[in-house]
Amino acid sequence: MPDPVPDPTVDDPVEVLPEETPGDPEVLPDPVVVDPEPTPVETPIDEVIPEVTAPLLPPVINELMINPLSPLLDSQDEWVELYNPNETAFSLTNYKLQSGSSFSYSHTFVDGRIEAFGYMIVPSSTSGLALSNTAGAVRLLDATGIVAGEAVSYIDVEEGSSYARDDLGQWRWTITPTSAKQNIFTEAPIVIKATIATTPKKASTPKASTAKSTATKASTAKATKATAVKSASTPKSSTFTEDNAEQPQKSRPLLLATFATVALLYGLYEYREDISNSVWRARRYIESRRKNRSIL
Repeated sequence: MPDPVPDPTVDDPVEVLPEETPGDPEVLPDPVVVDPEPTPVETPIDEVIPEVTAPLLPPVINELMINPLSPLLDSQDEWVELYNPNETAFSLTNYKLQSGSSFSYSHTFVDGRIEAFGYMIVPSSTSGLALSNTAGAVRLLDATGIVAGEAVSYIDVEEGSSYARDDLGQWRWTITPTSAKQNIFTEAPIVIKATIATTPKKASTPKASTAKSTATKASTAKATKATAVKSASTPKSSTFTEDNAEQPQKSRPLLLATFATVALLYGLYEYREDISNSVWRARRYIESRRKNRSIL
């Protein structure tokens, strides 16, 4: 049996949807509100906070020229060297530099200025400072009178040598002074002179021979006179004359000893510096040997 043919005039059934019932409205999330960028507040110029910087270190006493080599003069050519360890310049206004065993010499800086990592030389010719050639000290005072850094003391001054501070802060003698430069350390060679024992002998030889010649002439003249008097006078007078003739012979050793003593003292005075230097160098040599033995 054939399938029935659909009638084209009949419409297709329409699907009826259920009616929507009113319910709760859909809840949407709250919109996110983004705050605008805050407007920077300018700080008044009067209220700007300054940057905090570390305090500057005080200048240090770096080198001393105490006994300049001749023909230089102590009153004109002595000097004190200061060093600025800071990265910026340092003002020395109202600072004081003092010297002497009791710091009796003083120099006040009116407008002194040391550049960063720089040096300043303070000569005795303009500062009026004096450095004793035997022993003394130097110190720097700040504007409030407090010692800046450390005081430097010294003894046993060698002519032409300077007293300098090394990289470890230790003070040493050097025969290479460096004015307004980095310190250089060169030790003096130890030389012991052998002219001490022969000096009095050389000085006394001409004087002793002259004294001997003078005494010989005097004794010869007196002996001749005594002989003439003896031959023409009484025994009593001759006895008195013989005593006078023997007196120069007894006093001759005393005269020679006196002249020798004077010559010896003169030689010691004339070569006093050489003797002092030899003793000082010998003492330094012994001290260095002791240090080397202690290290070994």
